[in-house]
Amino acid sequence: MLITTIYKFASMVLDIAGLLQPTAVPNAKIRIMFQTGVDGSGLSGSGGDIPSVILGDTSGRNLGSFQTIGATIGSDQYKNYDISASNSELKTLKVMMEVQSVQGGIKVTRSLNDGICLAYLAWTPEDTMFNYDARRGSITGDLFYFCGYSWYPSGKVRKGYEVRCGWLDGDNSNGNSVYGMLLNTDILGDGFIESYSENYPDPSAICYWGVGFSKGASPNSKRSPPLEKYGNKAYVTAGTGAIAICDSPTSWGPSMLSLEEGVFCDMVTKNKLPICGPGMKERCVSYNNNNSLASGRVREQRNLTVNKLSRDEISFDSYELHYFVRSDVNGTVIDDGSEV
Repeated sequence: MLITTIYKFASMVLDIAGLLQPTAVPNAKIRIMFQTGVDGSGLSGSGGDIPSVILGDTSGRNLGSFQTIGATIGSDQYKNYDISASNSELKTLKVMMEVQSVQGGIKVTRSLNDGICLAYLAWTPEDTMFNYDARRGSITGDLFYFCGYSWYPSGKVRKGYEVRCGWLDGDNSNGNSVYGMLLNTDILGDGFIESYSENYPDPSAICYWGVGFSKGASPNSKRSPPLEKYGNKAYVTAGTGAIAICDSPTSWGPSMLSLEEGVFCDMVTKNKLPICGPGMKERCVSYNNNNSLASGRVREQRNLTVNKLSRDEISFDSYELHYFVRSDVNGTVIDDGSEV
């Protein structure tokens, strides 16, 4: 199982890195792509501040950098940034949820506190740069999951596999997010990841060699539960997902109803609750999909109601549900829930 998992991760990052073509990158630049996780209509949270990136070469020198003061990325969106670089070989990428400025001759660092759920990050040196093909690469949010940090399903699917997204956040509002990370292309680069995966089949090994995570300071108060951000808004999916997020101690995000699994996961209590049906009318949840005609178009109104469950078992008596849309990493919608 471990070998299958790490091979899947290695093939996935190679595949995603291939989405960026070196020939399309401007001369003497390195292109960085950010992709955030899905967001349903009426839900907010997987988009936010864009982190700063500092590139290092094989001699430990600064190869180039950018920071985007005030720039944001929405949910289920991607952005490319081209970093001017000296003609050296890329080795490291330092990704930080912070921006720096000089005020009165003093360097001031400010945290970026509107976190993002990162589905993947890819980097590609332009094709005349030294060893560009081996040094290009990508990571997915699965890396956060493997290394014990906050994650959520991204809604991005590649060749039948759903990529996770990982939470990057300057103020660590959920208590287990990542403030920054140092990515080592000696392992994560396209020219190295496959041989590394063969030698180290345990996915968690990459947490000690391929990437170094920086966790933000502990929140001043108790970690922010998902209900403070999402309230009684939750996802519904025709597929799976509710059991996985409920069973994981590090998942963080909206609650979810899985129709395939017949389970609602309350992300505050991490309880798995069954859907009501024949012979089950109490201590369960009911799913309702009511279509109404408004302004000449059909409006889907999905909700969940609770039958005889205590507040210790579930956070609200009813939920406003938004469909968890899944799409390929190229943006093609796979499942929009139009018939669910």
